[in-house]
Amino acid sequence: MITNELILKAEQGDVTAQWDLCWEYYENGDSEKELHWAKKAAENGHPRALWRLGDLYEWGDCGLQIDIQKAIEYYQLAADAGDASGYYSLADACYNRNVAGKGWSEALEYFKKSESIKSNAQSQERIARCYYYGDKRNNKAGSNLQKAVEWYEKAVAQKEPTAQFHYACLLLKCGCENERAIDMLKKAIASGELIKVDLEAANNLLKIL
Repeated sequence: MITNELILKAEQGDVTAQWDLCWEYYENGDSEKELHWAKKAAENGHPRALWRLGDLYEWGDCGLQIDIQKAIEYYQLAADAGDASGYYSLADACYNRNVAGKGWSEALEYFKKSESIKSNAQSQERIARCYYYGDKRNNKAGSNLQKAVEWYEKAVAQKEPTAQFHYACLLLKCGCENERAIDMLKKAIASGELIKVDLEAANNLLKIL
């Protein structure tokens, strides 16, 4: 809740209040004030604010121009400050964009650091995917099916839809646990959280199974 007391604390330089105010404005849809307080909190070194600025620059939100380099810089600062989301977003950028000479191996390292700071199914799914596909730019170097299964199991145990979809595909490809794979596909679809391409693939798989 945005209160006069919260605003006063933020204006007086309380970095926690600045971040709290930033998030309150985000939830209220006031992008201009969200950006203002994200910058203030980031200037004072708040890890979550550093991550949020990176996110805003990566996607061009709050009226900012997309600037991947700035996004990476803020993600790195957030990660250096011990923020799990900073490591996750930095890993995601390395994995998908191969930025600044960094790629698969750095992505795997950063996803693991994110998961170690704050255990979460999203990082577990990404770690599993890194192990399953390996370095696609280097003949799939680092691919490890056993480790992929280990991390998919962790994410699936938390009912993570993307993990359910990809792990189901892996099981079907291996020709094992088909009933379990079909059940996971149904649960992933029912979650309503799959991206469009995965949702279409999951539905198509169910039609032919």
